[in-house]
Amino acid sequence: MMPPLLIPKRVCLSQLVAQCTGGLVRKEEATRVLIKARSYLKAKRELEDLYMEHDKDQSGSVTKDELLPMMKASVSGVKGLDPSLVNEDDVDELWEMSDTDGNGSITKAELLLSLSTWRDRMKLAYQPPKKEVAQKKSSACVLL
Repeated sequence: MMPPLLIPKRVCLSQLVAQCTGGLVRKEEATRVLIKARSYLKAKRELEDLYMEHDKDQSGSVTKDELLPMMKASVSGVKGLDPSLVNEDDVDELWEMSDTDGNGSITKAELLLSLSTWRDRMKLAYQPPKKEVAQKKSSACVLL
């Protein structure tokens, strides 16, 4: 078993990607994975708290009934996202991503990364379009 990958905080993503040579890992794939990992690590504590709050019976696993309120709570407060947009289709999608052992419940270990990934996709899907900033024309004349 390989030890977990520890990435010092000050290491630049570009430095890590630069080390992916020899065709072992494509730069795009490494970048995608590292961005996903960074996003997850930033949200991990919040997601753990959400998990503990919504595991109503303190069983150490979440059922589908407990998952919808958790998903809605995970997007509340996210600019541009209305928790009412989260529905049973989202629950089914996240459930399929998370219940890796197929036992009908999701443990914290199974859920946290999937929930982080799902939330990031929701942010992208419902992100308001960026306003284009009109460039101001200079009223000054330059004489040569």
